Amino acid sequence: MQTANTPGNLIGRVIGVLGAIVVIGFTAFLGIFVFLALLGVAAVGAVVFAARLWWLRRQLRQAAERGRARHQQQQPRGGGNIIEGEYRRDEDQRP
Repeated sequence: MQTANTPGNLIGRVIGVLGAIVVIGFTAFLGIFVFLALLGVAAVGAVVFAARLWWLRRQLRQAAERGRARHQQQQPRGGGNIIEGEYRRDEDQRP
């Protein structure tokens, strides 16, 4: 008894197997191609991310150096300490 999905003769089966091999090969090729394309996009993204991270670290390092240079300019030459604070003078409390 034969079903509708299986061909009855040998030539039909051979053509079916060859067709399945071609379809599986094409699908594998397409899968590898898509995988490599996604891998390339990920590699480009990683390079862009690394470059951006390097740029931000460079900017932070330069800002820290500018802050240190500004701090060194504000220190007194005698080696004393700078005491920072605020004061308020109330005019109503004067005698």
